[in-house]
Amino acid sequence: MSEPLKINGVKIKTPHDMTIERYNLTKAGRTADGRMHMDLISKKRRLEITYEVLTESELNHILDLLDTNDMFFTVDYQEGNSIKTMTAYVGAIPSKLFRREKQHLGQWVWTDVSFNLIEQ
Repeated sequence: MSEPLKINGVKIKTPHDMTIERYNLTKAGRTADGRMHMDLISKKRRLEITYEVLTESELNHILDLLDTNDMFFTVDYQEGNSIKTMTAYVGAIPSKLFRREKQHLGQWVWTDVSFNLIEQ
């Protein structure tokens, strides 16, 4: 990923890994003869963002952008050779607390941080 990931126009640290999931929202049902019918409602995307390690300040920067009273925000990300924009919300944000005193001068470090940005 050469272009930075942005939340509401603000750059965040480049993720260790980002998976783009594309899916269809559909309305489905079966008729009396058992045949399924399906209508396409919309095509959506979900970004799975993963960081192996974040400092406390890096994690707080991301949380300040995502964990607000505004449920939706804009996300700019690189997909192939183009920059895409979507309106999204965030899922759960799990992380593991870890501390490396000598390497990080006592600064708290978070590992295995991940979250999903889900298109509205």
